[in-house]
Amino acid sequence: MTFNPSTKELQKALKCLCIQFAGWNDRIGGLTTDGLSALEDAFDVLGWDDPHPMPELCCDEPRCMKRADYGTPLYDHDILYGYHNTCYKHRPKGDKNAFTNEIT
Repeated sequence: MTFNPSTKELQKALKCLCIQFAGWNDRIGGLTTDGLSALEDAFDVLGWDDPHPMPELCCDEPRCMKRADYGTPLYDHDILYGYHNTCYKHRPKGDKNAFTNEIT
């Protein structure tokens, strides 16, 4: 069986790899290659500047540009409708419902 991914599928995979392995720049709230040539090539293929702003990955607190690694479920009458995503500094202290993406 031969798999011939489309350009769109390849770009999506490359973006996911960048999100997982690229560094974070707190100044602009986005990904950076940190000078790694493989990531520099990936950014070039995606047409991204270095650093590349990623506001969807930033802490939800106003004016905070750190990467969000914590999420607290938001409920309305026992129905989950989203998450409040925060960085380490703004994470909920002692909230048993909070989850983390942080690698320990």
